Amino acid sequence: MIKWLYHKALFLCLTMFALACICQARNLDSLYSVSRTLRDSARVDYLFGINICYEFSDNTDSARHYIRQMQEISEQCGYTRGIALTWLCWASLYNFTERPVEESEASTWKALYWFGKVTNKKGIEVAFFQLGIAKARRNQWKEALQYYDKAFGWARLYKDTAWMENALGARYEPLRDAGEYARCFEWLRSFKYFQKQNNREFSPWLENYLLAELNRCLGNYEKALQYYRKVVNPATLSHENIWFRVCFPELFFLNGQSDSARHYYNLIDSSALTTHDRRFYLTSMGEFLLSRHEDHKALDYLLPALPLAKQAHDITVELRLLTDIANAYLNTDSLPEALFITRKALSLAGNTHARQRIRDAYQLLYSIYDRKKQPDSAYHYYRQYVVQKESVADDVLKGKLAAYDYERQIEMLRQTNTIQQSALDRASLMRNALLGGLALVLMLGMISVRIAELKRRNEKMRLSHELEIQSIEAKKSQAELQQQATELKMQALRSQMNPHFIFNCLNSINRFILKNESDDASGYLTKFSRLIRMVLNHSQRSAILLEDELETLKLYLDLEKLRFRNAFDYSICFHNRFNTAAIYLPPLLIQPFAENAIWHGLMHKEEKGHLEIAIRLVGHILTCTITDDGIGRAMARKLNSKSTEKQKSMGMHITTGRIELLNRNMQQASVDVDDLYDMHGNPSGTKVTLTVAYAENDFHPVNRMS
Repeated sequence: MIKWLYHKALFLCLTMFALACICQARNLDSLYSVSRTLRDSARVDYLFGINICYEFSDNTDSARHYIRQMQEISEQCGYTRGIALTWLCWASLYNFTERPVEESEASTWKALYWFGKVTNKKGIEVAFFQLGIAKARRNQWKEALQYYDKAFGWARLYKDTAWMENALGARYEPLRDAGEYARCFEWLRSFKYFQKQNNREFSPWLENYLLAELNRCLGNYEKALQYYRKVVNPATLSHENIWFRVCFPELFFLNGQSDSARHYYNLIDSSALTTHDRRFYLTSMGEFLLSRHEDHKALDYLLPALPLAKQAHDITVELRLLTDIANAYLNTDSLPEALFITRKALSLAGNTHARQRIRDAYQLLYSIYDRKKQPDSAYHYYRQYVVQKESVADDVLKGKLAAYDYERQIEMLRQTNTIQQSALDRASLMRNALLGGLALVLMLGMISVRIAELKRRNEKMRLSHELEIQSIEAKKSQAELQQQATELKMQALRSQMNPHFIFNCLNSINRFILKNESDDASGYLTKFSRLIRMVLNHSQRSAILLEDELETLKLYLDLEKLRFRNAFDYSICFHNRFNTAAIYLPPLLIQPFAENAIWHGLMHKEEKGHLEIAIRLVGHILTCTITDDGIGRAMARKLNSKSTEKQKSMGMHITTGRIELLNRNMQQASVDVDDLYDMHGNPSGTKVTLTVAYAENDFHPVNRMS
């Protein structure tokens, strides 16, 4: 859809550029009759304008005719700039008609070559813009952004604000499809500022459309549907562009409203669609049927759409279709077909660096090999999927933070405008009252003047008081926004803990399997499944009971004992009596320190080690001491430095970050590490003292870390 918008903008700008030096004419035929009276370079420039008008009126045959005339005349009279404009027209035509992208790129490079031979390079910004479009069609987002920047630079050199606007506006699509959602909101602010600086009104319709698209990419489907309702009118939807006609029902079924989605799909007359529009309709309808688990029917729509996407050289839609078709085959247990399509999707996604599609392909491969009972391959692709998922999820989280900040700014701006409008209305009322007061002055004399003056002073004092109150409320809103941002950062850190914890446990199970110790693997897996259930139950909560935290910790320590064949013992004791079922604290806070003690202290000890966890409650402060009789930190560092494979404690790093955020939220939390020595001065272990403020219910600020 955004390509369609910029093609329309491109049409207007190119037409203005081409006809800037041409007299006014009523239609294209009159333009052509005038061109017959011109010769050489003047006629080439005139034909350029006629060609642009035909090209963007979808009369591509006439456009090709005039381009050939331009090329013939330019070469005959040696008009170098005319040759450059000719190749620029070919490039524009190939992009507009969705011809193979290689043809557009080749024509654009030829145009740039001939522009390099002339002094007047006006039009080179259009060439770089076309090159950016070609790179975007290849899904080469980084290169597309670079060429759009060059187009912007040349347009700025010639002070052409229309092409500056086009080049700046075109940056949105590469940023969005590359998953740079936070940068999309930065771009939106920059674009609005550019419009304001050039005394142009930014279209509310376009802003609502862009916000709808971005919220859809971020998974905020309900909010995306709200913005779409501001963009399209359901009553006239059948007359809209095909993109709106399929996106509107898509948002309904993404929100779980299948009946409404089917209603709007039924409004589309598929028999009247062009080849260009048909691929979007078939793709969207196929995904709708997939969401209803009607996989065989979905394939009837998805499979015919694939050659249409290839014919249009639309890599984005082709990747989308390959993923959908593989899912449909997987759901119908057609595993060979699903594997073949998924590998094609992964290859294409890898060539274009489409991280979201790479993630989906790895997930499909994991599911396919899991169905085929090939755990090694399934595990390999699962690990790849987790890596890609975390990368994409990080961009989505940044995008959601940027979206929240952008919407808050819009709301604050709206409130400010409302306040200003209210002040203007009051000022207008005051002016009217003042005029009435002046009339009364003429009628009543000095007494009426005095009364009017007193009223005006009182009104000013009231307005001043209201402005002070509004200023205080604005500062309060800003403080709340900063608090929420800190809480979102805490959620991001906590969300990193669970994958790290699960990954370590999976490595332990894998080691038993590799050693063919099936009984130990089975026992370990039983306890691990129980531990995973507890971790998943706690993962969505920012605070859990101390009782649940200790139960999770015991399960983890039992698993580690089994893994290291009882190479250590552990004990959990309480220095004073208190109710563990009435105390809340952040989940998985103690486990990383116990893990660190085992891996870096006890596992290197020759004799059997011991781990002691002591808990004490004083006031509203919970103190947990983790003591081991391992080799000590100095020896652990020495061994680690000699090791070819150095261990990095990711859990300790994440937990340290969580504690820093707790302190930032005005909650007492600290970690102290002490080295222990025996009577001869030799290292005899390590003691870690964790201190944290606890809550007696889950409504304490501790629970608002997420």
